[in-house]
Amino acid sequence: MHEFGWKPTEWTAMSVKERVLVIGMIQTQQEDEKAQQEKAEREAKSKARRH
Repeated sequence: MHEFGWKPTEWTAMSVKERVLVIGMIQTQQEDEKAQQEKAEREAKSKARRH
């Protein structure tokens, strides 16, 4: 929660639905970042093979 600047009391004050939404958004963001990283690695490998 440090990424958002939330204190533990602010996190616990959220409803369960709000916390689920935040966790889901974080997971989606992590999946997107991982996919982008994998794509960049594939492109780098394919460029290295061409030379």
